[in-house]
Amino acid sequence: MHYTTTSTTLIGLALWSSAASAVCTGWDHDRIVIDDAYGFSNHQTQALDNMICPADSQSSCHFSPRTYDITAERTLESGIHTLDLPEDETDAIFKLAQDAFNEDVKEPWEFKTIKTNVSSEVEAGTIILEVKPGINKTLLWTSFYGYSIGVLSGCTNETLNNMTVMAGTPHFQKEPRLNNRTVLAGTWGASWPNDDDNAEDDDDDDDSGASPLKSGTTAVWVIATMALAYFF
Repeated sequence: MHYTTTSTTLIGLALWSSAASAVCTGWDHDRIVIDDAYGFSNHQTQALDNMICPADSQSSCHFSPRTYDITAERTLESGIHTLDLPEDETDAIFKLAQDAFNEDVKEPWEFKTIKTNVSSEVEAGTIILEVKPGINKTLLWTSFYGYSIGVLSGCTNETLNNMTVMAGTPHFQKEPRLNNRTVLAGTWGASWPNDDDNAEDDDDDDDSGASPLKSGTTAVWVIATMALAYFF
């Protein structure tokens, strides 16, 4: 996970209609955080599929490689709470966070929600898609995000002044292994109930069993299916 800090204070005023009732114009920038294969949160994990392999099966079952539609939403949080604000306030804060973020990176990012799809074909033949007899397994996808963290000011909604917020957006990148096509960064994973009586799992899995769920992940890149407004 990549961290960058800056001491600058950004003051921005978007062109809002006269009907806009509450916006923030100041952002005291703290830092940015960018997920990657070496460090990321499972905060953006989505369950995409589920399979139960019959206990009397003579061999493992497998998820068939396929494409899944997903929505990777931009996020706005303060502490552990998601901020539920009117659209004009939300858009103003995302604009401030985006501008501050882009001062710290070489190429501009756009903080927005993306509807796309991911293909599990890249995991064909791996333990991610394998389901052993008697196991109920859930296939997971976690999108990588970029985060801009700062303190708000100049807000007509007084409750937002001096509030530290974290704005997040899906993380995109060009993938040289796919002819430099723009892709959504993320990781496939799987979870399944821990069954200490299942000898097959005890022999083959690395997990300690201390958690009620076992999981496995591997970092991959998947093709974004929509035209993006920017490219890396």
